[in-house]
Amino acid sequence: MTIRSAGDLADAYDNGRWHIQRFFKNAMANAGDGSWIDWAYASGQPGYNARVGTANTFTPEVAIRNDAIWFPDIPAGMERRLTGIGFYTSATQSNQTNVEALLYDLVGYYPLIDGDSTDLQTMDNTLTLPRYTDGVGVRAVIVNHVAPQITSGGTHTIIYADADGTERTTTFGIQNAGVNRANSRIPSAAAGASGDMFMALPGRGVRNVKSIQYATAPGGLQCIYLIKPISYVSHRAGADIQNSPVFTQKCLCAEESLALPVIPDGASLGFFLLANGSARTIGGVSGTLTFAWG
Repeated sequence: MTIRSAGDLADAYDNGRWHIQRFFKNAMANAGDGSWIDWAYASGQPGYNARVGTANTFTPEVAIRNDAIWFPDIPAGMERRLTGIGFYTSATQSNQTNVEALLYDLVGYYPLIDGDSTDLQTMDNTLTLPRYTDGVGVRAVIVNHVAPQITSGGTHTIIYADADGTERTTTFGIQNAGVNRANSRIPSAAAGASGDMFMALPGRGVRNVKSIQYATAPGGLQCIYLIKPISYVSHRAGADIQNSPVFTQKCLCAEESLALPVIPDGASLGFFLLANGSARTIGGVSGTLTFAWG
């Protein structure tokens, strides 16, 4: 069974096959203009998660309990879909124009990559993707973690396997950003540019990362996330008043023409956030995700 039409969705709701799940995160002091931040490093529900493990080793992420945004189990043979997002933020001060929010499924990550080395760093791929196993739609992003600020500059090299299993080599840049922020960029945007957080890796997706090599040492410790983007909210954040509460509701049934994202078992759901407007940090985040299955 699955949800393929408005009738299927109505049947799911009529028969109680739906769930609304709340989430909240406390203030994110490292969030500010120009850089995406992973909310995992703030306390709340789901809890703090520093994305650590064995250095340079792929660590699959399968969510349990409070590891990520929770959702209920469903009967075998059914398929879970995301149908709506409710999103609330408040700015620590006035003049924060908006907050962009990307909902993602963290499929796995390569932690504790040495940012002080220019040697070739080979990744251990003994373990493989726990979901989206062919890599289609999986994107890579580098996050600076468990370390001080990094240095911009340089054109660095990554070798990876795309969704067709083809080994590819390409380059990427590093943005000067703070701890817990996404800092991978296309080479032309290496120095202080904001915008797309993802590494520009050709192909239909990423199956695994084989190695990286920094041309100039950026410093700190880096983590390569492999994530599946799920949905996106552009959220007006209260431009006039400090701590002004603003709520955005997105109905995917209407806005996405019933092209509802599938949420597989074990999905590790979280948000990347991008604040815009006068460098105001995010005072807090809360909201809901709505699921239905059939």
